[in-house]
Amino acid sequence: MYACKMVYPSNACIKEMVNGYEISIAFDDSCNPQNTIMPRSDIRVYKISNNEDITDLICSDLFGIVTTIEGTIENLIKVYDWVNNHWTK
Repeated sequence: MYACKMVYPSNACIKEMVNGYEISIAFDDSCNPQNTIMPRSDIRVYKISNNEDITDLICSDLFGIVTTIEGTIENLIKVYDWVNNHWTK
């Protein structure tokens, strides 16, 4: 797991490579720049072999909708399970 360089003091991005996928979790305070707790977060997933963003596919499979994945621990566990069940070489 590694962290990305922060562009602004009030955002962070953590990435982890898992079985041929990159799971990216971003946190920011775009809802309220005065916030210090970065209350908004989302999860995106990329296929490493071709740098394809497959977040919509995972949303559809896991949640029945095509949108961003809210960055909760429950959703992160579901994404890890999906990635482990769809392992690519």
